[in-house]
Amino acid sequence: MPDAGLGGYAQYGVPKGDIVVPSPVLQTVHKEILTLYERGVNVREDPEKYKIGTNLLYNYCFGVMESSMVLCPLTSAMLINHCSLSEKKCGPHGPNAKVQWSSTWDLDSIPWREKSLEEIDTKFGRVLSLEVVATRDIAPNEEVFIDYGIEWETAWNDHVVKWDRTPFQWKSDFISAQDANNRKGPIMSNLISNDLRINVNHPYLMLGCQYEIDPKLDFKNRNYKQPNKFWKDLNDADILKKYSGDGSEYVYEDAEMKYLEHREYSHWPCSVLKEEDPIQGRYTVQIHQTPLKGGYETRKTAWANNNVPRILTNYSQESIHYFIKPNAQDHQLPGAFRHHIGLPPGIYPEHWLNYKNNNTEE
Repeated sequence: MPDAGLGGYAQYGVPKGDIVVPSPVLQTVHKEILTLYERGVNVREDPEKYKIGTNLLYNYCFGVMESSMVLCPLTSAMLINHCSLSEKKCGPHGPNAKVQWSSTWDLDSIPWREKSLEEIDTKFGRVLSLEVVATRDIAPNEEVFIDYGIEWETAWNDHVVKWDRTPFQWKSDFISAQDANNRKGPIMSNLISNDLRINVNHPYLMLGCQYEIDPKLDFKNRNYKQPNKFWKDLNDADILKKYSGDGSEYVYEDAEMKYLEHREYSHWPCSVLKEEDPIQGRYTVQIHQTPLKGGYETRKTAWANNNVPRILTNYSQESIHYFIKPNAQDHQLPGAFRHHIGLPPGIYPEHWLNYKNNNTEE
């Protein structure tokens, strides 16, 4: 769903007043625990200096601005999208559901609503439950909406105005991984190095190629078993003679479904070195060691251990897939949106509102 991702739908319809979905929650009394910091540093020296953001989980937890506690759903309640009671962008009647405390299906959680934050903090595991209830009849296959609250909506509208996910130097030709995979034509030229010794380092895209370990070649081939820190000094012909092989056999098992039916661990990171035949879609690629751990299928190869290239020629474009680089997804970029889902007024008892009078900001 544009700008929303997934959503919650009432498969069979829900009468007014009935539970749409129960929502047991895991609580944390200290929502700052979701703060992300740089690795390899002593955070205690200067927490603000090393702070780099907030965990994505925070976007899917319920809370109120006046409390340090957030409640994180354990069910599909977290998929339900926002619709403002005032703007009613989801239709003329606005949201069709609301969040409230659990009813009789979880009687054990009721006493915990009277406990202090300090008492809740000492309890390991889940003790509280919410539920999403229909505020009017919801038709079969109708999307379910709740109101996240004015604080969330204000924060989101402000974020939309300020947010620019495009790296500055790539604004003119930004393309998402999804659009790159859907586009027609050859591999994007800015991902081809045109040099057997150079790999393109794109700021947010990476390529994955179909690859399958060959026990003899990947572990026992003498060229790959010998370190050679001077291999880049060889001419192109000698590099290909020593370190390349035919890549035409690396294809998807299902020619029609292609990527949709790929095998587990079958994509390895790769770089396109040269375009051999754009009409037939043939390339020279370099395979890189996969970081995934899948037993024998992904064990570290001799060429990776010895830092020499694994090059494939005559490689099919159809076996190359665009991916977002690790840590380059929108939700991981600096300034990505983070805010809890607001609960209706009165849900949190007064004794949980420990931020109410000290103007603590998130």
